[in-house]
Amino acid sequence: MGGPERARAGLSWKKERPSLACPSGANNAASSQRRHMSSPEQLDSIAANIFTLEHRREQLHRQLSDVELRLRGERARYNALLNTRASISKIPFDLLSSIFLLCQAAGRPKPYYSFAVAASHVTRHWRTVSLSTPLLWNDVRINIQSLSALNRLEAHLERSDDCFLDLYIQASIPNIKPVMDLISLHSQRWRRLSITTDNDQVSALLTSLSSPLTPLLEHLSLQIEIPEEHHSPRSKYPSSCPKILISGAPLLTFVRLGGLALGNLAPPSDRITTLDMDGFERYYMEPSQLVALLETLPLLVNLSLGQLHIHHPRDPFDVTKQITLPLLRSLRICGPCTSPHIMLSLLVLPQLEALALHDLDGFHAPSLPFVKELLIDSCAFDEIATTNLLHACPSITALAIDFHCPIVWSAMTILGDMADDEVAWPSVHTLTVREMEVSDVARFRIMASTRFSANRGLRKLRVDRRTRVVLKSKHCLDWFREHMTVENCDHPAAWPGHEL
Repeated sequence: MGGPERARAGLSWKKERPSLACPSGANNAASSQRRHMSSPEQLDSIAANIFTLEHRREQLHRQLSDVELRLRGERARYNALLNTRASISKIPFDLLSSIFLLCQAAGRPKPYYSFAVAASHVTRHWRTVSLSTPLLWNDVRINIQSLSALNRLEAHLERSDDCFLDLYIQASIPNIKPVMDLISLHSQRWRRLSITTDNDQVSALLTSLSSPLTPLLEHLSLQIEIPEEHHSPRSKYPSSCPKILISGAPLLTFVRLGGLALGNLAPPSDRITTLDMDGFERYYMEPSQLVALLETLPLLVNLSLGQLHIHHPRDPFDVTKQITLPLLRSLRICGPCTSPHIMLSLLVLPQLEALALHDLDGFHAPSLPFVKELLIDSCAFDEIATTNLLHACPSITALAIDFHCPIVWSAMTILGDMADDEVAWPSVHTLTVREMEVSDVARFRIMASTRFSANRGLRKLRVDRRTRVVLKSKHCLDWFREHMTVENCDHPAAWPGHEL
């Protein structure tokens, strides 16, 4: 082999040499890497670096928290100084307190909204004024769904100092005893006490309300919802009822008993002027029970009978005597209930002036010639019931009615068959209408025009916002304003207020 061939052969060998040495080189590198990674010195060094970095991170977090805390403090100081420059912050303490009281008296946007709490969250100055005004905290409206709400209730009781208390409590807990134990400590300050519960709490309420000292109590409302096991069969109200407030309540004039409270709890009745009984359709009362109950109310002025079912006695010869209520001025009957005729046949009402009928299917009653104000709400009267109503109450001057009873509207529109062609209820001069539909406008306009033609036109029309919008959309509102006084009546008054 000559020189060139040997040179080429050598070159070829040199090119192939790395490939021949590669496996051995890779093994050496892997072995060196394993020795390097498993070195204790290297592990300790890396662990020390991690510890140092983590410590540094904690220091930075701590410094950041300190900065944020100082920043919040400076912002609070800045806002406080800024608030002091506002005009409202210059209002004297007593004047601002009076403004808070006026705001609270203006009403609540929500049933359990507390203006006192809202005002105390605005500024430190407002919080000081709010917490230093006991009359902001004596009106307590609270929905208790767990025992944690007792803290809020206790705060109201403490911050109200020695002011009278108006308590409105909605309790949805299995045992109301902790609530009653807390408020009973302040029973001498009760002015209004309203308790609504959706559990059978008769025994707990009976124990707590048996003999507290209530020298200021004027208003008592107890509503105990009926549990499902009471839905069947039909039961009679107890003949005897346990008494509560046996220590006396000399100022108690308003009592509302609903659900299981009716027939199971009996407050002092000698000074009651307003009684609201809200029964249950699966319970019934005999005529003698109703009469015996009303006989204990010599000063009764306002009476509401809701879902009250009166059964005739089994013996047809057992006639219950009537009872005269000489001071009664306002009567409300709410369905579903027994025919109003059964109730009204037991009552002699020489001074009755206002009658309210809610959710009734029929009406029949003896003559009520002195009734001047009549409210008809969600009643499905037929022609017979409407005729009975017209004859029983001929002297109506103020009428409040919805459009669920078209027969009544027709009776007010069509001329009667009397000699002088009078319209129904010729003395009506004030009409209150709510929730009018577009389809009712034409009938309403015809009724008003007919009465004007018969010289029995309305002098005042009271309507809610919906009715105003509907009348305006049909271009009728201006006509009514030209012929009578039109007043806004967006929210019906609470009974026994002036509803018409």
